[in-house]
Amino acid sequence: MLVCKEWKELLSSEQFCKRYALRHYNLTDEEEPAGHLNVWTTPDEWFYYWDENADLSNVYVFSDPPKRWKCGIVHLADYTLESDKELKYKDLLKALYILTRIQIAAVELDLDCRKLL
Repeated sequence: MLVCKEWKELLSSEQFCKRYALRHYNLTDEEEPAGHLNVWTTPDEWFYYWDENADLSNVYVFSDPPKRWKCGIVHLADYTLESDKELKYKDLLKALYILTRIQIAAVELDLDCRKLL
């Protein structure tokens, strides 16, 4: 795609990527986890620690179960965009695009990943 130099600079700028990502992807956490995330937050239904581990300080699979943004992307429980000092929105936007394409392809192949995670 051919665009003038000014448009190319604008479309590849960090500020544009930030605004685009925040506007086009719902990056708020789901209120209630679904699928496996729901099971992982209910210790009575899931064996959530390593039984054979001799080091009892490190027996749990998750210290806190991961969370999912409303756009469907799973992230660490304590991760927030605001707290990430090294966040590059250009890289985040690229990752969100790739993960969204994987979700779409999974649906097209009848692999419903939202039920799995």
